[in-house]
Amino acid sequence: RGWLYQIPDEKEEILKEHERNTLRLRVEGDHIQTWLNGEAMIDINDELIGKTPGRIMLQIHDGNNIIVKWRNLNLTTI
Repeated sequence: RGWLYQIPDEKEEILKEHERNTLRLRVEGDHIQTWLNGEAMIDINDELIGKTPGRIMLQIHDGNNIIVKWRNLNLTTI
């Protein structure tokens, strides 16, 4: 699908390169919210996500020799 939402340039500095970052994601129906290092990043509604049951995928776009490692993944359902 490509980008659902492009982060504005002024929020690019929230990502700490070469350090650990904390991502929080909340999905309720078709409402998606994310926070990076405690800062609100997106708050959107996406009808397709709201219709799709059951899977979680972690996606990273390549480039600039990026290395991504995930740790301490926690899933809470409400």
